[in-house]
Amino acid sequence: KKSTVPSPWLFSHKAPPSHHKSPPTPMANSSHNITVLKDAKGFGFTPFKYSLSDCARKKGKYNFKELVSSCAHAQETGGLPIQAVDASGAATAAGIQAWDVVTSVNGVDISQMSAKEAIGMIKNTPAGGGLQLTVLRSPNPPPAVVLRPVGSFKDMFRRNK
Repeated sequence: KKSTVPSPWLFSHKAPPSHHKSPPTPMANSSHNITVLKDAKGFGFTPFKYSLSDCARKKGKYNFKELVSSCAHAQETGGLPIQAVDASGAATAAGIQAWDVVTSVNGVDISQMSAKEAIGMIKNTPAGGGLQLTVLRSPNPPPAVVLRPVGSFKDMFRRNK
């Protein structure tokens, strides 16, 4: 399984460094088209393992309550929620944020697809290619998980300060 984020990385709730330029932010709770170009590290975002359609069908041994609650803004439409975004990656530069919900990929409606199907479409994009995503943004998203590089394997086991 190939990761779109270089290793080693840690998950953190800290904001990215201030030298990162913030991309234009789509208005909350509305649909926006965003183009993300695949770079050497990939697209720079990690979707959840389950789509909202998977949650509705209770596919898997997961308590979907928190995920569904956090994506209430997209419950009528469905889609694939974004779990984390690489602060220095292509998705951040394009304006994608954690807790955005992807409803279409390159013009194909994914709102009722399983996560496996939707992620498969994303992964099949060739290197140097782009994704035209339609996303819904929550007016009150939970804190975002920020991916940040660490210096060594040993650093991965140190607590965030």
